[in-house]
Amino acid sequence: MADTFPQEPVKVSDIMQQSASLLNDALRHYFTDDVLLPYFQIAYDEIIELLIDNNHPVTNHTSAVIVVPAKAISIGGGLINDNVKSPPLPIDLIEPRQVYERDKGTNQDFILMTRVEILPKYTTMNNSLIYWAWERNIIKFLGATTDKDVSIDYIGNSFPPIVSASNTIQILSSKTALAYRTAAIAAEYIGENPDRAASLNAFAIGAIERMINNSIKTRQTIATRHRPFMSSYKTRSAW
Repeated sequence: MADTFPQEPVKVSDIMQQSASLLNDALRHYFTDDVLLPYFQIAYDEIIELLIDNNHPVTNHTSAVIVVPAKAISIGGGLINDNVKSPPLPIDLIEPRQVYERDKGTNQDFILMTRVEILPKYTTMNNSLIYWAWERNIIKFLGATTDKDVSIDYIGNSFPPIVSASNTIQILSSKTALAYRTAAIAAEYIGENPDRAASLNAFAIGAIERMINNSIKTRQTIATRHRPFMSSYKTRSAW
């Protein structure tokens, strides 16, 4: 069996070198790192949004145990009930998927809570949270009479921002897609060459589809509903 090695981190400057070459400026006379960096940042943010939208495994997270005090009615938002302040959400959370509870400080198995669109109109608390709702970017509860440990499975964005050409990319297999998309944006808005931009975007879409499909292949035995990949982008003139 052949040896396998983890992928080396890729520098932003290396990707932008490829973008410059795609723009017929391999010697970087015009498309320097400083010129291309803002367009790379746009392409990078787009890739992250697509990974989130397509439920790529790299966006799946599980929180550390969160202690929800007795009578607290949310996680996030700082909502207060009977002078009890709610704990904060994980800072990288985009949207919760499942929420679990157990008695605080125990080694019990977590129990899956029931997600509802609107919390029931109960006024009496018991010793379990039972229900949760995602409202206005807050996980809301009815509250419990005892402290609870809570765990959240969620879609998150933990990718560091790109602020310079010396940064590295932590999205596996994204180098080609980022190079093409960065070049396409620069061709559109610097070179004002829509034909070149359209051609580069076509290559970018292919590269992104390959990146996404690699993860889908490993999940084919998992019951998951996938959205048609980039269907909205393929109908937009900018892509």
